[in-house]
Amino acid sequence: MRKRVQKKIRFPIGLKLVLVISALLIFTLGAITVMVSVLVGSDVRITAEDNNFTRNKRIAAGTEAFLQAALAGSKVQLGMPAPAGDGGPRFRADFFFRENPGIAAVLPDAGAPGGGGQSLVNRDFFAARGIDAGLAENFPRSRGEELKRAAAGEVILLNAGPFFGIPLLALIFSYNGEARPGEPSAEEAGETRKTGVCFFSAESLAANFYSGANESFLINGAGDLLVHPDQKLLVTEQNFLNQAFVKSVLENGSRSYQTVYTDEKGREYFGACQRLSTADAALITRIPLSVVMADITAAVRRNILISLAVLVLAICAIILFSGTIANPLKALTRASEMIEEGNYDISLTNRSRDEIGVLTRSFIGMSHGLENFEKFTNKTLVRLARQGKLRRTGESKTVAVCFTMIRDFDELSENMNAQDLVAFVNSFLSRIVPCISCSGGLVDKFLTQDGVVVMALWGAATSHGDPRLDALACMRSALMMRAVLRNWNAERLRFSLSRPGGGNERPVRIGCGINAGEVVSGQMGSDERMEYTVIGDTVNLAARIEGPNDLFDTDILITENLWRLAGDALITEEMPGIEVKGKEKPLRVFAVVNMRNRQESETILRDLDRLPKTDPGTSRMCAGPAGPRTLAELRAGWRMDPENAGYGR
Repeated sequence: MRKRVQKKIRFPIGLKLVLVISALLIFTLGAITVMVSVLVGSDVRITAEDNNFTRNKRIAAGTEAFLQAALAGSKVQLGMPAPAGDGGPRFRADFFFRENPGIAAVLPDAGAPGGGGQSLVNRDFFAARGIDAGLAENFPRSRGEELKRAAAGEVILLNAGPFFGIPLLALIFSYNGEARPGEPSAEEAGETRKTGVCFFSAESLAANFYSGANESFLINGAGDLLVHPDQKLLVTEQNFLNQAFVKSVLENGSRSYQTVYTDEKGREYFGACQRLSTADAALITRIPLSVVMADITAAVRRNILISLAVLVLAICAIILFSGTIANPLKALTRASEMIEEGNYDISLTNRSRDEIGVLTRSFIGMSHGLENFEKFTNKTLVRLARQGKLRRTGESKTVAVCFTMIRDFDELSENMNAQDLVAFVNSFLSRIVPCISCSGGLVDKFLTQDGVVVMALWGAATSHGDPRLDALACMRSALMMRAVLRNWNAERLRFSLSRPGGGNERPVRIGCGINAGEVVSGQMGSDERMEYTVIGDTVNLAARIEGPNDLFDTDILITENLWRLAGDALITEEMPGIEVKGKEKPLRVFAVVNMRNRQESETILRDLDRLPKTDPGTSRMCAGPAGPRTLAELRAGWRMDPENAGYGR
């Protein structure tokens, strides 16, 4: 019978409708965007440039007027004769600063050694800001070059903010000096003009620099920042000479200049500049292009939102039209993905009576069948096979093999009916199998020739990455089996004592034979039935050393192979050699008492605590630091408490 292959539908009808409508909307949106950007954007750019240039001229005019007033007022004060009387200078200063509260100080003849006269200091200005007014006298001492240039007739504007720690500007200029009545002035006598310094607050100018989205700042001829809306920048030495636009402004000879430029971060700006005539300074005003185009961007965004709304409405209409077909198919697709991942608890609601309804009912039945089928197989192997990680061909691996058998099974089951026997075996396996699974082992098969035997593997289909680690995991599992069996026997005894005439419940004993070595693993069987297993001498030896547990009064026996691999982590005692058919020498075997490695013991106890129906106190009597340290202690524990221990002899 030819296998049917379901073809994947690449272009469903609903998807085609969505693509067509989306294409139309995208085309419409693109056309509107181009129209808005090209037709309206050009006008917006021109208007923004004009407004930016106009603001620049207006702020530059105000700045120019402020500087001229400060310069003129300072020259007038420094050129006036000294008032008569002791209170004259103080009265003149108070009057001057009352009329000019933004001016902090005016220093006369700053270039002369020791100063050149009576300084005018606005002490209220400095006191309000917690600054020593005497600092004003020290500032000119480090500005010799600027004082020389000022004496030659140049007006220089400097940022004194870093010196004072507040936004403060220094205007250095030359003046005639004070002349007595009837004497010629210094200029008339051909003498060198004196230099004065006027300190005034940058905040007085910065208040005029705020203008919406437009940003204005003032720099001097050296590129030093003088005034900026961000006052924090003015108390540090900021130089904008490395900015391409500022450099071009200072190199450009024209007094008015505007252009579109890109800063070092890739942002576009409209920039405008006005050179001031009072001092060697330039006022720059700029506005980001993104702000200019914000209205256009908003219009484009509105168009996109409208288009998206139309698209959503169209998709809703398509969903309403095709939902009766698409939704059930989507649910079936999700259910198939869940089944592929090994989750058979699917939730499908069948509300239709058409072909999809028939398919849904069949799918539900199939999931239930697969769920029941997986219980007859190994879930780990099913998962690995589903992921394509199981080889059909054989391969050699080093694995640990454990055979666990119920001892004296015939005596235990002779008085049980069929239902009790199956319940007994299932109860035993439900406790043993989790010990194997939680340690990373794989239940290979259940054997029932001479009782109930569990064959388990470590390092076969899955591995811890190292044969030693697989062997240690196998030993942890065997010690956990000893502990859970002791818990189970105690539980069975308590149940028996609760019944009339009870208390004679025979404890369950197990024997474990464990070996480690090379095996051949793979999927074995026919096209009709196949299973994953291992074969080899390693498996046969593990099965043969399980039986001598009765002879040696032990419950866990390991071969020399496993002892050499992980014996340093175990507390073991060597038993007499076992004659094995096909072997020339007796086989060395070792009885396992406990784990020597504390970390491994703690891992066992943690895993036991997570298992259901286990008592931590009882578990710690079998494994871990509180467990037996010698085989004699282990046997003594069995005989002292045979019912609870589960190994009474």
